[in-house]
Amino acid sequence: REWIHLRPVKAWLLNYGYLLILALIFGFLWPWPDSTLMRPFALTAQGKALIYPARLLADFSLSIYVAIQLRGQGALTWLARAMVVGATASASFAILFMVTGFDITRLLFKPDGAVVFDNRAHGLSAEPRDMGLACVYGIMILLVGQRKLFRFWGVALAVNLLGLLGTVSTSALALLASGILAGWIFFTNTTRQA
Repeated sequence: REWIHLRPVKAWLLNYGYLLILALIFGFLWPWPDSTLMRPFALTAQGKALIYPARLLADFSLSIYVAIQLRGQGALTWLARAMVVGATASASFAILFMVTGFDITRLLFKPDGAVVFDNRAHGLSAEPRDMGLACVYGIMILLVGQRKLFRFWGVALAVNLLGLLGTVSTSALALLASGILAGWIFFTNTTRQA
């Protein structure tokens, strides 16, 4: 409970209280009308007034739990390795799809078909964009950690890069470019003169 006295947490709690007031006012006292009368409950004013605060509280609780777990010795390294293994496994299935056309995700989760991504690889992710973002996270962790994380980090880097390129995801490529730029600015050991 020591985290509750931190300034960012106090700011979050203030924001959450404000959200609850808005949910009460615009969700129940003066809700906007549903002129179509066809929206599911989750998309009505009352539904959103219940769902969004509950989801935000669940997100916050998960963040606190993860932060507490990461305080242990070696926990951050373990998390980085787990993220790289997950991204590399998904990228491996994306490469398998690019080479053979065999879609493991469709076989496992959608045996009846109906999911088509115009030959864009998506590995174990639901869509190519998600796959691309996972590969970018794996690439950036490998570039920062390198041999501290894995002996064969270059192979994992190549697999994630191929998986990323197979997704043809513009947002993932933009994230990779901004991540490399940020890494170049913050992780270089040289001092720049103004």
